[in-house]
Amino acid sequence: MAKKIEQNTYALVWKTTDRKFEVVRGVDPAAAMTSAGYGAGAVGALDYYVDLGPLLHSKIMPKTLLEAASFGDSGYYWKREACAKLARMCLLETFSKGAYKGWKITPLGSFLITELKLES
Repeated sequence: MAKKIEQNTYALVWKTTDRKFEVVRGVDPAAAMTSAGYGAGAVGALDYYVDLGPLLHSKIMPKTLLEAASFGDSGYYWKREACAKLARMCLLETFSKGAYKGWKITPLGSFLITELKLES
């Protein structure tokens, strides 16, 4: 029996003025981009990519992302560890409001909620 090759999910962020996002799947970023129809030169057009595996395999991170999104510009202050992980993935960003410091969702985070159908 052939071993099933696990597909990983990546968010691509392009070097465009409007920061276009895309979700691709493959065993690694290069294979994911190839399967999405991009040639080798497309890598140079990427600003960065995010491996979404930790988000998709976590129980707490998708819920935290949705909660942070629901708080809007007022920010989200709880679940520090999950928020810090989401910030490292560029899905949340830190902000300060007076004496409060917290997290708010990034445009990439908002895009992924819809794209990955994370809404509860």
